[in-house]
Amino acid sequence: MILKQQAFHPVKRLCVLLSVSRRGFYAWLNRRPGQRGQEDKVLGERILALHLASRKTYGVRRIRVDLQAEQRYCGKERIDLATFF
Repeated sequence: MILKQQAFHPVKRLCVLLSVSRRGFYAWLNRRPGQRGQEDKVLGERILALHLASRKTYGVRRIRVDLQAEQRYCGKERIDLATFF
């Protein structure tokens, strides 16, 4: 939220309103994604490719089956299509 609103309001004010330290905000902003974040990015790209290959007809269940066929195992909660579109 701070990223979206910093063009309209000072970061200091936004941090106070959201009870976030400015130092913590800037540390978060400059932090590289962790291993899980990197895996999610790769997984998201593959999910998008599968969804588009199915002409946008596959849902979570079918995408999960296709991922399992590729030896990529994950729960259906992790394949939240709304996250990727």
